[in-house]
Amino acid sequence: MNLNISHIAGICLATLRFLNPPVLIGGTILLLALVKIAIIVLKTKIFKQKIIVQTMPKIVWKLIKKHELFGEVKVICDKKPLAFCLGFFQPKIYISTGLIKLMNRYELEAIILHEKYHLLKKDNLLLVAVAFIKQFMLFFPVVSDLFENLIKTREVQADHYGAILLGRKQPVASAFKKLLRFDFNNSYLLNYSSAFINHQHFEDRIHALFNNKPVVISFKLRSLTISILSFIILTGFFISPWQKAQAGNQSQRPLFCLKNTDCSKHC
Repeated sequence: MNLNISHIAGICLATLRFLNPPVLIGGTILLLALVKIAIIVLKTKIFKQKIIVQTMPKIVWKLIKKHELFGEVKVICDKKPLAFCLGFFQPKIYISTGLIKLMNRYELEAIILHEKYHLLKKDNLLLVAVAFIKQFMLFFPVVSDLFENLIKTREVQADHYGAILLGRKQPVASAFKKLLRFDFNNSYLLNYSSAFINHQHFEDRIHALFNNKPVVISFKLRSLTISILSFIILTGFFISPWQKAQAGNQSQRPLFCLKNTDCSKHC
């Protein structure tokens, strides 16, 4: 089949009818969200491959047996006091040798129970979903605030879960105080896993734990303002006159006539 300029122009015009600005914007945001999730999965896989698993200390083995966590807890070699739940479909609880040295028995048990809650609730999948939706709703930062409140609530629930099974709240608070001395800001892993260490929520979690009050849902004024403006702009964009003009153009006669085709009936 021979193609000439008329054929190519016709194909291009037909393609442009489908690739209108709203579709392009939505497709771009969706692509960015998928890329971000792929990066999270890849980084997590690489991190897991680099983890050096240590022999299980006796104190950790006793806690595993007590709370029926056989095969769910791993000890890793790291001087930093780390505790996190990592993995998407078969998550595991990881605690570092630094954490074991730093905490007493009850503090360590409180942390493991906290991570057990995340394990049972599949919170790692929730974090990936949050990362996807936040990227997709890039122009509406109020959505990020909403999910931040959701994550904070889950952390508080995990703290309460540990305190109830432990029968006391003090070990949770003392574990917080010990961990506040360390800086975990350079660890990308904590952004993509359910971790006990989260400086951003420490104050709210301690307040909720000892005052038995639910987490207050709050939104930043800046996020609300940007989200409202984005809604107004996008709404105007989708109902603008160019949409009607484009729809009217669908019924117009073709600008180019294909070779060996009688176009007189279209005129």
